[in-house]
Amino acid sequence: MRFSTLAFAPIALLAAAVSAKPTSVFVPPVTAPVANDVWAKGSVQTVKWDISGAPSEVSNPVGSIFLRDVEKERILLDSPLADGFDILNGAQDVTVPTDVPAGPYQVVLIGNSGNWSPVFDVVD
Repeated sequence: MRFSTLAFAPIALLAAAVSAKPTSVFVPPVTAPVANDVWAKGSVQTVKWDISGAPSEVSNPVGSIFLRDVEKERILLDSPLADGFDILNGAQDVTVPTDVPAGPYQVVLIGNSGNWSPVFDVVD
């Protein structure tokens, strides 16, 4: 009995590996905003990312965009700029919050991984 269990274990592992559907992590580089851009509070801006390297199957195609306060080294997770969009769109309009202090920020694009933009400024 023990021999048969040991003999079939590799077959079971192989079957599990073959039947698993492969998915890929997609880490698209943020292309806008660019370094030293200036976003006015309350304005509508377009966040863009490069989808040219997208795999055929993305493990999580649903995206979110957040601001990251550079001075406080903190992502503002309580206030997404956008949420629930298709990461393969390559762009998403966002409204710059009016309740954040002026200063240096980054956008953080999250789907099945995360990527940050260069530093830009939010102004009054």
